[in-house]
Amino acid sequence: MRSASSNTQQVAPGGPVIVVTGMSGAGKSSTLGIFEDLGYEVVDNLPLSLLPSLVRPVSDDGKAIGPQPLAICTDVRSRQFDPQTFRRRIEPVLNDARLQTALVFIDCDDATLQRRFTETRRRHPLAADRSVIDGIRLERERLNWFRDRADLTIDTTSMPVQDLRRLLKGHFALDRKETVS
Repeated sequence: MRSASSNTQQVAPGGPVIVVTGMSGAGKSSTLGIFEDLGYEVVDNLPLSLLPSLVRPVSDDGKAIGPQPLAICTDVRSRQFDPQTFRRRIEPVLNDARLQTALVFIDCDDATLQRRFTETRRRHPLAADRSVIDGIRLERERLNWFRDRADLTIDTTSMPVQDLRRLLKGHFALDRKETVS
């Protein structure tokens, strides 16, 4: 398992593809907003089956093309979101040497997640017929494989959005001349 402090990914200009996943309520939407501010095209809740065609490193006529900087969120709300589909459809994209890719996992402790869902009165996506904490535990079980596979894991439990912005900018800024503030 890799963490934000132990894995610095240098991303050069020219179209990195970042796949964002993680716990519901942990800050994936904030993360996508930061990527959008950094100049990435952002797609939320993408079904896994659509990702390979969105990130084609070659055009229909077979010419190599560089994808636009892209940040894609896929999570338990997405159709076919499971390790088997991920291995079959997404890992080949992440492992394509022609692309700069990273899997970013956004996490948070269970008590904070429960508090966030209670305060916002939002329903946890896996808690339709159970308590929020049961939905969180079920989601954590389903996401363990993804967390272990991640290139970067960010724990937002006590992280202000400004720190999240600074961290993501440090890892994934498109203009490396830009200073991290």
